[in-house]
Parts: sequence; C-alpha cells; structure tokens
Amino acid sequence: MRSKWGMRRVMKCGRQVNVPSLVGQLLIVPQQGTMHFMSVEVAAQKFLFQPRFDEDVDITDFMQGVRNTSGIQRTTTVPFSHNHLHDLESLWWVAVWMVFYNLFSKGRGANDQPPLTLTEAEHQLKQAQVLFPSALKSTDRLFGFQISFQETYFALQRDKAVICGYLDGLRRILLKHYAVIESTLPHSIDPNTSENDIYEAFRKVFSSSKDDYSDIVLSFIPNIYAQLRRDMKRPRAESTNDSRTFIARKK
Repeated sequence: MRSKWGMRRVMKCGRQVNVPSLVGQLLIVPQQGTMHFMSVEVAAQKFLFQPRFDEDVDITDFMQGVRNTSGIQRTTTVPFSHNHLHDLESLWWVAVWMVFYNLFSKGRGANDQPPLTLTEAEHQLKQAQVLFPSALKSTDRLFGFQISFQETYFALQRDKAVICGYLDGLRRILLKHYAVIESTLPHSIDPNTSENDIYEAFRKVFSSSKDDYSDIVLSFIPNIYAQLRRDMKRPRAESTNDSRTFIARKK
C-alpha cells in the first residue's frame, strides 16, 4: 500500500518496512541516473587527486628542481584506469542520494497530514540539487565531493545528522586513500597501496546506520513536494467554482 505522501509498505526480512517507491523515483526525479552515482574520476576519465604542493616545501629547492628539469622531455602521464576506490565512491553517492532525497520520520502518520510544509520541501530539494544538479560537470562533482557535501548536510533535518556524519567520515577516508594511491603521479599509480581497512570502514558505517535507523520511515521528498503543490492549487479551483455558482444563482 502507498500513502498520499509517497511512502510504501513492503515485506523485507520477514517484517514490514516503509520505503520509497523506486519506480516513482525514476519517473519523477531528473537528477538521478548513472552519472550521478559515478565516482568523480570515472566520470571525468582522469585522476583528480594527485599530490599537491606540500606545506613544508622549500621554495628554493622547488625552484632549483624546476631549473634542473628545464628542457627535459616530460614523462608520459599514466593513462586513466579504474580501481576499487571508484566502486566504493559510487556506493557512497547512492547512500548520499537516499539521505538527501528522502524525509526521515518515525511512524506512518496520518495520510491527510503533510509531513513537510511547501517551504521545507523546497529547502530540502535545494540542498539535494547542490550535489545532484540537472547539468553535470566534472568540476562541479569534484567540488561537491570535496567541499559541498560538508556544507550542505548541515542544512538538512537534525535527525539526519548521525548518518551524514558517518558519510562524511567515509568521504574523508576515500580522499585519504585516493591521495595515497595517486601520490606517485604522473609517473605511476599503485592501487595496492590502499589498505583493506577501507572495506571495514564501509561495513561499519552501513551496519551502524541500519541499526540506528531501523525504525525510520522514508518518504520521497519530490513526491511530497508535488502533492503539496497539487493541494495548494485545488482549493483555488474549488473556490472559483463556488463563486461562479453563487453568481449564477444570484442572477
């Protein structure tokens, strides 16, 4: 059964849970697709986390190195290749999408009571569209992964603070591992330098999230927003019809 506000009750693991309808999501939200769940490097087809200028670098040594390599042909850059961090980042984007595009609530609630106001729904969607814009650019996605996520999740509902904090931790771990395996660019890259503890980190986060939010009902915010817009227009139409009837009777 589906409620007016986009919640759906299904059977899972022998018990009933409420989850948003995936079919409805595919039909309603343009900001969803393979590109939105790709790692930023796979989407750009280039390595983006190469080593940066070290904080303790000596400018004199740096300048001498530039002079020493002047006129020498540069080493060919390593061609882009897929690695395991890209798969983990894709999983991270899927989790972020679920958090940003769904309302968290406890209990089913009355079907005739909107779980959000129109302004609240618009605000939530605005935050989601920062990370999942309709027009994708590799630079925007990189900025979203490195900077925007941390800025936008603070503007979400307070009951999402824990899971957003978990996801921020995974984001930081991914950035750390990217920096490690790409530290030898442009000459080489070694995915094996990324330790297996990153898998354990993802397992812990998703396992803890399942326990922390086991009683949460997800309501798809675009569905809520669409219903609120329809409800806002309906009284106006009824009011117009009532006034026409009154005028007709008066005549």
